[in-house]
Amino acid sequence: MKARLVAAKDYWIDHLWLDILLSCFVVGVHVMLTISASGYDFMSYASRDERRALYSSTAVVVSLLGAFSGVAIAQASSGKGERVTTLKKHGAKSLANNWRSIYLSAIFAAAMALTCLAVDLEGGGIAAWLPIFARWIFEYSLVLCGVKFLRLISIFHPIIESAALDDAEKSDEKAPAVELHAKWGKLPKTG
Repeated sequence: MKARLVAAKDYWIDHLWLDILLSCFVVGVHVMLTISASGYDFMSYASRDERRALYSSTAVVVSLLGAFSGVAIAQASSGKGERVTTLKKHGAKSLANNWRSIYLSAIFAAAMALTCLAVDLEGGGIAAWLPIFARWIFEYSLVLCGVKFLRLISIFHPIIESAALDDAEKSDEKAPAVELHAKWGKLPKTG
């Protein structure tokens, strides 16, 4: 069973289009539930001000997802051990594609949240269907960002684990002691 889960995760990591498909499926099921039965459209119960607050908060949160993907890139780039070097050598293209998709989905979700914020207005000038349509686009971008966050966790964990194992092996080697001058504290400061 564990081997099947690992194989499924590896397949998912290698196929970025599955995120879009999964997100469409989740939102599609929600749309069908909303059409067939009342009570499932959670955004319709929120006032305009509450929706606008949600849109602006989401723009900030998904931007943090993009920033966190940058931390993962920095962690992988700074690794110098054998495991991380092998990971970079054999998985560089896949890692780059995954990180780019994570970062772009964060940008997309933030842009969609800001767009929803712009079109969810009171009064005339905007088609009545546009704020409703914007809510579904917002939900899709939010679900997509959640799936990408799971992808980030799935990629980031092995990198951290590899770097930690490499660092643990290095820490067994003792560094030479630093030799200090007898008057090191009284030496003139430079610069």
